[in-house]
Amino acid sequence: MSLQKQNARSVGQNGTALTVHVLNKGIKKLLCVCAGVLCVIRE
Repeated sequence: MSLQKQNARSVGQNGTALTVHVLNKGIKKLLCVCAGVLCVIRE
């Protein structure tokens, strides 16, 4: 019983870390796209 709870907890932590990682990547991509658009508009 306690083993299942531990597994669920570790999976939850890994899921959160993965979500944060994906969000960070997405935000960086968005920033790059926005910067690129701004550069094009300036030219």
